[in-house]
Amino acid sequence: MFEQWSDIGEYREKKGIRLEQLSEKMRIPVEKILFLEAGNFTHADPVITRLHLKNYALQVGLDYAELLAMSGLEKKEERELPESILVQSAVKKTRSYRGRKKEPSKVLIYSLVIAAVIAFLFLLNMLSRHFNVSSNLYEMTEMQRKALDENKTTGSDSLLFRPVLPQSAKKAGEKDIYQDMEMIAEFDTRFPLQIKIFPRNNISYRHEIPGEMPLEDMIMKYNPRVLSFTKPGKMIFSNTLDSRFVIADMIFRDKEYSTLLVDINAAGTVRLFTRSVSRQ
Repeated sequence: MFEQWSDIGEYREKKGIRLEQLSEKMRIPVEKILFLEAGNFTHADPVITRLHLKNYALQVGLDYAELLAMSGLEKKEERELPESILVQSAVKKTRSYRGRKKEPSKVLIYSLVIAAVIAFLFLLNMLSRHFNVSSNLYEMTEMQRKALDENKTTGSDSLLFRPVLPQSAKKAGEKDIYQDMEMIAEFDTRFPLQIKIFPRNNISYRHEIPGEMPLEDMIMKYNPRVLSFTKPGKMIFSNTLDSRFVIADMIFRDKEYSTLLVDINAAGTVRLFTRSVSRQ
C-alpha cells in the first residue's frame, strides 16, 4: 500500500486526522506519534512499539500486519552476550551451595502465620477471662462454666459454714413451709431437672425427697453451682436476694425475695414459690 514509511504520516493528514486528536484517542503524547511516523525503531522496545503501532493502525484505518512488516519489528534479533557476562554467569554456577542465600520455605511461612493467629486468639481468651466478659446478662462466662463443670466433693467449706435455714424449713413437720409463700410460676418438665445457681450471697438450701433424709448444704457467694432433681421432691433456698437461677428454660433473678422453693412432682410439674423480705 505504501512505498516508503514516510507515506504513513501523509496518509493521516489526507484523512484530516490531526496529531492532537489522535493523541487523545491513543492516549500517548504527540511526540510518540511522530516517533512512530518516523519509522526509526532501532533502539525502541519492540513489545511496546508494536502495541502503539497496532493502536495507530486502528485509529487511522490502516492494516496492522502491513505496518508491522514494513517496520521490521516482527523479526527477532538475537544479540550475542558480551564475554564478561558469560564469564560472570559461569562463575555464579560454580559457586558452592553454602554461599547461596537460602529463602524461607512456604511451609515455614504458613506455620508462623498459623502460630501467630493461635497466639492472638489465646491472648483474647485470656483477656476475656481476666475481665470476666459476657455478651449477655444471662449467659455464663467461661469462669462460671468451669466452676459448674468441676466435680466438687464436700470439702472444708461445707464443714466450716453450717447452713442456717429458716425455722419453717427446719420444723417442716410442725409448720407448713408453703405458709406466707407466693407461687410465681408453674410449668412441666422431665427428669433429671438441673438448677443452675449464680449466688450473690451465701445461700443455704435444703433438699427434701419423700422417704429419705433431707440434705442441707450451703452455696458460697460468687461460686456457681448446679443441683439436680432425679426424683420428685423440693428444694428450699434461703438468702437468695440478687442471685440468679436457671431452671430448665426459665431464667429467674431474685431481687425482692429472700426465700425460693422449687417443688417438682412425679408427673414432672414444677412449681416455684417465693417469700418476700417484708414477710420474714
